[in-house]
Amino acid sequence: MKDIVVLGSTGSIGTQTLEVLQEQPQHFRATGLVAGGNASLLIKQALQAKPKWVGIKDAAKLSFIRESLPREILVVAGDEAIEEMVGLGDYQVLLAAISG
Repeated sequence: MKDIVVLGSTGSIGTQTLEVLQEQPQHFRATGLVAGGNASLLIKQALQAKPKWVGIKDAAKLSFIRESLPREILVVAGDEAIEEMVGLGDYQVLLAAISG
């Protein structure tokens, strides 16, 4: 089982990646999801994938996401928080589906 973090999970590449992961649950698990600002889609993805943590760049949406997800899912916001979570290395694959 490979744990995967998807940066840009709400974009085109990120959503397609999550579809592939869902088709192969015996091989892959989304352990972290990060989005820029699409909180509604991030919440939907997290409820389906049940990652350990989610992050959103837009810190103003932190409360909305926390209130919408189970307490077992750690929610972080802002560039520094996301960088810290990615730096933990609690995964085997990091997919950077973000611009820049």
